[in-house]
Amino acid sequence: MARLTFRGFAGMIPKIAAINLAQNQAVEARNCRLDSGTLRPWRGLGASVATLSKAGEIKTIYRFGAVPNQPTSGFWFHWNQRVHAVRSPVLGDTEERTYFTGTDRPRYTYAGLATSGGGTGYPTVSRPLGVPIPANGPLVAVTGTPDVDADPLTDTENRSYVVTYVTLKGEEGPPSLPSLSVDWLPGQVVELTGLPGAVAGEWDLTHKRIYRRASSSAGDEYFLVGTVAIAVTTFTDNIDVVGAAISSYQYYEPPSDLHGLGVMPAGFMYGFSKNQVCFSEIYLPHAWDPDIRLPTNHPIVGGGNFGDTIVAITTKNPYVAVGQDPRSMAIDELQINQGCVSAESIVSTRYGVIYGSPDGAFMIGPAGAQNLLENYLRPDQWQQYNPASIRGAFFDDRYFAFYDTGTEQGALILKPSDGAAGLVKLSIYATAAFADPLQDKLFLVQDHAVQPFDSGSAMTMTWTSGEQFTSKAESFSVVQVVAPSYTSTSIRIRVDGTWGSSIPVTSPKPIRFFVKGNRFQVEITSQSEIESVVVASQPSELGG
Repeated sequence: MARLTFRGFAGMIPKIAAINLAQNQAVEARNCRLDSGTLRPWRGLGASVATLSKAGEIKTIYRFGAVPNQPTSGFWFHWNQRVHAVRSPVLGDTEERTYFTGTDRPRYTYAGLATSGGGTGYPTVSRPLGVPIPANGPLVAVTGTPDVDADPLTDTENRSYVVTYVTLKGEEGPPSLPSLSVDWLPGQVVELTGLPGAVAGEWDLTHKRIYRRASSSAGDEYFLVGTVAIAVTTFTDNIDVVGAAISSYQYYEPPSDLHGLGVMPAGFMYGFSKNQVCFSEIYLPHAWDPDIRLPTNHPIVGGGNFGDTIVAITTKNPYVAVGQDPRSMAIDELQINQGCVSAESIVSTRYGVIYGSPDGAFMIGPAGAQNLLENYLRPDQWQQYNPASIRGAFFDDRYFAFYDTGTEQGALILKPSDGAAGLVKLSIYATAAFADPLQDKLFLVQDHAVQPFDSGSAMTMTWTSGEQFTSKAESFSVVQVVAPSYTSTSIRIRVDGTWGSSIPVTSPKPIRFFVKGNRFQVEITSQSEIESVVVASQPSELGG
């Protein structure tokens, strides 16, 4: 007299031998959604919402200009590179300024620009991030006659000038080298010539600001005396009342190799260059002060953030930098010797930053470093998924690790908030993914088509139990599958290493069969939700 009951289904745990698994744990869980104790199939890909036009394998997508409650609105930015695109931290932004790294240099775009220029290879037009330094300072000369009561001993001012560029968006860059200094007396004017012109390239430079230093009143500070259009090359300084002091001394462009762009809650951006964590000024994403970078001991592969913490993951150890101001960030190295093997695996989540390492999928969060696969996979089993190929996405409180072993493509799904949930394999592979918060959808790319996941027909799921051992040979003659419906549902039973034939299931009625042995496994395949499976020696043992 024996009975095997399977309910409260969990995922697979390959690390544990099949004979040592609990009755609700699996040796295989494919396309199963396990969040209610029942077996439910994930739904497949829905109809394509866009066809991407850029050539090559698409590795990054980003939805721009979307409108809430309008599922087809907006445009799909896409790249055949690993790109990080983020929404602007600029106060009062009404143009959805979007900044991205990973192409030829850090860039930005905005409404009206991103989709201009024709074609659908969005973003079709973008601008370099930052403002260049003028190539030269102005030439200066004093003209005019001093006032009759001007005293050269007390009234002389030694003046010099610098120039800055200003963009269409009002972003100001660092100043030029100062002009030669000249002595000025009341009644005279200073003529500036040779003001630097526009810079060749894609810059949106529209104006120049001219600042003056006067040694007799302002020390070494420069104050605004005028603004001129970008094409103007001369200026007459006859200004008595100066404007604000220059504030953009350190507003340099970001490094050209900046990558891993992110935005902190305090309004400043971060990114990585070689072995440095770099920061923008607060609410000024064009301004990157080279004096406030933080070094690491190894090249940075990528990173992310949670709360006020930035995680920089190197080829050896991860680092954490904490703070609410770029000038007061404190950095610390975590001694776990788990470098990142795939920049595309890195995902920022509310639990921490997840990435693929040689030994598993690590998460750096408030509690430190944690291998999310510690209870599920041995390092050698993880290596079978080719960790260097992992592309990560976070959706529905789950980390999706899309892998390509060379012979198999798919995804592993794990839930960071539940260390006992087990793993699920997904029979869908994507070259790029975007978790859209407006629609609460995960959009995946296959063959240049953007399709929403879990929006199509129910996938065929397979759940295979661990091995149930009986010390003496037992016989089973009836099985019952309880489910609301039975679309494409079948079951088969493995006895002492041999699988029996697949048995179709169409109702909760007990199904008769006969097996005898010591080791038993059950495999259920379905496109419907499964509530429980009971295998018994006789029908009277099914209930209860």
